[in-house]
Amino acid sequence: MSTITLDHEQREALRGEIAGIASGYGDFQFAFRRGERAYAVKHIEHLRRMVSLMDAIGWVEQPDAPAEQPVTADRRSVAWARRHAREMARSFSEVDPADDELVAYAAMRAIGGDA
Repeated sequence: MSTITLDHEQREALRGEIAGIASGYGDFQFAFRRGERAYAVKHIEHLRRMVSLMDAIGWVEQPDAPAEQPVTADRRSVAWARRHAREMARSFSEVDPADDELVAYAAMRAIGGDA
């Protein structure tokens, strides 16, 4: 387990990033129809890591949430965040990132232990 502190802006940016990633997972129906079990299993594991991170930061920002709050991630979620931060960095070489993407990237790096 790893515990870091994220501020409100980081938590919101992270929620947005995770939601964006999850929106690309709509191909399950095609995987099932084509018998692509490996695709489904791989992406289910990614979804589990995303759910775990959402559980850690909270699914919705509560009005009384502190400006900064500790976030604890398990070993697999830490590894997933580290991998995703590397993917984000690669994408930044292709397209200039928006401010919220940079904030989400910093939060992913912090969770992944690369901050």
